Amino acid sequence: MAFRNLMLTSGGMILYAKAQQGKLLHLSRVGVGDGLLTGGDSMVNRSRLKSERASYLIDNIYINTSSSSAEILTTMRNDELEEGFYFRELGIFAVDPDSGEEQLYLYDNAGQDGEYIPAASENVKVIERLKMIVRLENTPNVTFTASGNPLYLTVDDIDDNAESPHSLWSSFKISEFIKESGEGKQDVLKGKPGQLVGFSENGQAESQDIFKLIPITLAASDWMGDFAPFTQSLTVNGVLEDETKQGIWATPKSESLTPWNDAAILAVKQGPDSLTFQARRKPDLDIFGFVLVLKVGA
Repeated sequence: MAFRNLMLTSGGMILYAKAQQGKLLHLSRVGVGDGLLTGGDSMVNRSRLKSERASYLIDNIYINTSSSSAEILTTMRNDELEEGFYFRELGIFAVDPDSGEEQLYLYDNAGQDGEYIPAASENVKVIERLKMIVRLENTPNVTFTASGNPLYLTVDDIDDNAESPHSLWSSFKISEFIKESGEGKQDVLKGKPGQLVGFSENGQAESQDIFKLIPITLAASDWMGDFAPFTQSLTVNGVLEDETKQGIWATPKSESLTPWNDAAILAVKQGPDSLTFQARRKPDLDIFGFVLVLKVGA
């Protein structure tokens, strides 16, 4: 592939301007296609891919506030692809916060250098993680429709030379660090199965109360409001009102992934032991999911 630079479309520029005014920037999906641009085709003045062949929800978004950029991750698969194609087009779609309509937000085209993606019937399995780095300057309200895919680590995610709090080291580097850390520090990690264990400042092993995973049910009968957005509040033990002290992520169980995404459900407000959810469309069945409560600074 020879994708060079995702560009804001004309519609994307409008959405970006609204986001800088504090409005919600909701990224809905990633589209791929095989369209070739001709002399009369524009990278900017377009509302869709020229020839869309597949669409994928977003796995995760990592926002780097220091560089005003974000890494958008999605997983491209061919297990449901009926016909092979050349992967030439890449587009990120977003929802207009005022109209609720989906717009092509960012676009790139690889031209003749597109990679061939075989159909499922060709017995060649493709599972490819796409990482797209985009600028999100002065856009504090960014959400996305989650795919529910697991977030696999790759070699690129491991950096044994990094020293920042969120760095990922290899198991070899961790074991060497433990052994070389001086007197009083153990050479193995000890703890109960499933327990998160780390070190205190003195090098002693201690339990790490880092996160809680809490099951939730959004009952179809409990959505409030006659018009979108509809809201529903749940009791979620452990949630704090102060957003700076913990990270909150809400995600559907696999059985509820489709209705969750169809309703565009988001957790929009937290309070003492409570979360308020918002839906653009009122679900007609109960939806099951999880809330992950992560301690800030863990």
